[in-house]
Amino acid sequence: MFAKVVVDVKSSNVDIMYTYKIPHEFEEFIGIGSRVLVSFGIRKILGYVIEITDTCDFNGNVKEILEVLDYSQELTIEQVELAKYIRKETKCLLVYALEAMYPSFLKTKYKKYVYAAKPDSLDAEIALLFNGKNKIALQNEALKKYPKILKEIKNGNLQLEYDIFHYGKRKKEKLYRINNAYSYLFNTLSTKRLECIRYVEKNEDCTTNDIREAVGCSVFLIQSLVKDEYLIVHEDFVDVEKDELPKKVLRNFTFSFDQREVNEKFESLSDKPFLLYSNDEIFKLDFYLNQAIKMIQKGKKVLIVSPTLFENFKIVKYFKRYLEGYKILTFSNDLSTTDYYDQYIKVIKENFDIIITTKVGAFLPINNLGMIVVVNEGDFNYLNEYTPKYNLVKVLNQRALYHHAKLVLSTSTLQVESYSQYVNAKYILLKYLINYENKKILVDLNKEYGAINSLISERLKVEIDKCLRNKQQAVLMFNIKGYSNYMICRNCGTVLKCPKCDIPLTYYKEKDETKCKYCGRKAEEISCSKCGNKTFMQLADGLDSLKEKLEIIYPNAKILQMDSDTIKTTADYHDALLMIENNDVDIIIGTRNVLSIFSSQIRLLAIINLDQFLNSNDYRSSENTYNLINECYNHPECTTVIQGYHLSNQVVIDAINNDFDSFYEREIIYRKQFLYPPYCEINRIIIIGQYKDMYYCANYLKKVFNSILKDNADALGPLYLAKYKGVQIILKHNKFDKVSLLIDEVEKKFAESKVTIQFERYPRNFY
Repeated sequence: MFAKVVVDVKSSNVDIMYTYKIPHEFEEFIGIGSRVLVSFGIRKILGYVIEITDTCDFNGNVKEILEVLDYSQELTIEQVELAKYIRKETKCLLVYALEAMYPSFLKTKYKKYVYAAKPDSLDAEIALLFNGKNKIALQNEALKKYPKILKEIKNGNLQLEYDIFHYGKRKKEKLYRINNAYSYLFNTLSTKRLECIRYVEKNEDCTTNDIREAVGCSVFLIQSLVKDEYLIVHEDFVDVEKDELPKKVLRNFTFSFDQREVNEKFESLSDKPFLLYSNDEIFKLDFYLNQAIKMIQKGKKVLIVSPTLFENFKIVKYFKRYLEGYKILTFSNDLSTTDYYDQYIKVIKENFDIIITTKVGAFLPINNLGMIVVVNEGDFNYLNEYTPKYNLVKVLNQRALYHHAKLVLSTSTLQVESYSQYVNAKYILLKYLINYENKKILVDLNKEYGAINSLISERLKVEIDKCLRNKQQAVLMFNIKGYSNYMICRNCGTVLKCPKCDIPLTYYKEKDETKCKYCGRKAEEISCSKCGNKTFMQLADGLDSLKEKLEIIYPNAKILQMDSDTIKTTADYHDALLMIENNDVDIIIGTRNVLSIFSSQIRLLAIINLDQFLNSNDYRSSENTYNLINECYNHPECTTVIQGYHLSNQVVIDAINNDFDSFYEREIIYRKQFLYPPYCEINRIIIIGQYKDMYYCANYLKKVFNSILKDNADALGPLYLAKYKGVQIILKHNKFDKVSLLIDEVEKKFAESKVTIQFERYPRNFY
């Protein structure tokens, strides 16, 4: 037998399958997805088995596989097919896509052991291998008996375990109890910390996972309670696999007529993805819950993917509150390696009903999927920033197609591209909206004396004061981190835009020049397109200056700044979450991403300058502005303050009236006129190398692109980006196959010039 193997070498020159002979002793346990050690040149390297054949199509000397790292199939056929799909979609190396399928603990070096769970029931020949021991390493003599070992594993007499994890059905866990010596201080704790204490009080000797999932808090909050001695921790053995409880639904669903219609529409149709559009969070949770139960009753599995830890905690807490006996597994970035392993083994054994995960668990080897739910489908977290740079929503759609499962794309704020899929009959729309009576305060900054410099209007100051008096939290959103990313006419307030791309021009103070971030066009003579005035104002205030002003106005307030400049590591992020959970912060400032960490203590949402969102350097600026306002209004418990110079803008009016149809009709005309999605796809290429080489490569690529794709296509740039020390080209087109071939040809042509070509099919931004 022969195996087609992809070797773990990060080079496009070897991104092909190589043929190796499978030694007779390995034939029983090498499968598609197995990792093997092979000889490649003068090295021994890791390889992934992609195909197995009886015949060899290679005429040269065929080498044998040297060693097998996985004695059971670690990748399913579906995962291998997903990896191939990601490779084709993103033009990444197949080895990167295959690595994405593996959980992190499987990528480390480890030994495998065979553990005797029932030594008295073992086959005599296998029992001899143990020679009275409880476990033996899976090597040498044991490998020769592997077919019989597999049989014993299937019979439950043996267990296959990794050396870095537990053995058998019991393991040591950290267990928590309250410290009664400090009980008199419990009522002084923050809401979330007190909730943890009360849970542990009622559930003595609970585990970290028990607390996390019941309360919806981070591991860091639990650790802080231990550090402050409110909780006492000890270690003991617990059952890994608990006795199965009878399935019982604790929630009686009382859907309204409109809500029942949404459920019935979902149940009666199945040929397309569903776009669930609702601003009622409780209804959406009930919808997931109701449909998940019906899928499980049909013998199907359910996968729910959320973009953030906070969303993950919220859904897990809700499901565990209303379901009893159902096996719910959770995966997220803050799981320890051991906990992830425990959950992963349950997935392998199909010992679960529902998986609720962030994107770290989106590729788990699940069989018999009946429904996939993508929460907040338009969230940028679903666009993977690191290689492979895939769009997770599209990959999950592939999973749904593979399993003939229903795909639910859930959102509280519609995306133009998603809605266009419904308009073009490619999605099925499930719509249920509530008209919230929010407290909305609009502040016209044109009427505020000194507002351009102060940022904080008198009306906003009143609302912040009220929040601080009531010991509640305020969130202030500001969209500038750097210098000035748009300019306005001093005479009429018109924003200076690029005539080719229709996005605001950016002023670069260092070079004293104004140009477009998309195509690089410089504005030689600046004049207002509306009134002809040549005097413009750069709005230079950013988050740093906002924080300085707040510290002057509120010297005793605790202010937390959350952006990519201040939150650089996972530890920084968890420290920030801990401050918010503990109510150790009064005012939170950041870009719109701060809305993803919504806390029950937040009672004020403020957009400092709406024009910064409306005129950001992005073709999606109107859509992002509309959705930002809607997202604020979807928190009826909060007061929303919106400050801006152009509050009469039609986008703002539509958002305040929650009139997406009117907004969509205008936005889709704009997208068509300037050739933006959904009328094309928009890719980004970064070319890095010697100055002369990278510009030559970029201009050559652009020239060939324009000659091949003449209609409904455009290439913008090249534009130098100091962040990458390279040049950027933006491609607009509807012919990905042709673009893919073009990039391959350009890479071959410039192979010797040592330029690096980085392709992003789904860029999160363009700067």
